[in-house]
Amino acid sequence: METFARAWDIAERHARRVGQKNVPLAERKTIKEIRTLLDIAENSAASQTERNLAYRRAQKLIEGLSSIHVPQSLMAQLEESHRLMLTAAPAPGGIR
Repeated sequence: METFARAWDIAERHARRVGQKNVPLAERKTIKEIRTLLDIAENSAASQTERNLAYRRAQKLIEGLSSIHVPQSLMAQLEESHRLMLTAAPAPGGIR
């Protein structure tokens, strides 16, 4: 997930630098929702079900973006990171 998070941060900084005038308001809201969902998906304190649901919802929203292109290679990295995170041991005190 770290690779995806870094790429997402770079994309956000680029968007701030270039501006958002070409991104429709509805899509800007969707992007904020994606970031929130990815934060949940990365949160080891959340249950595996919550993390899976957040990840799948974020993935679906990313695929629905029309004014922003997310490269397929980045989506593949996200999928691999998510798979690895779910198979890793839970954090101390965490429940799986």
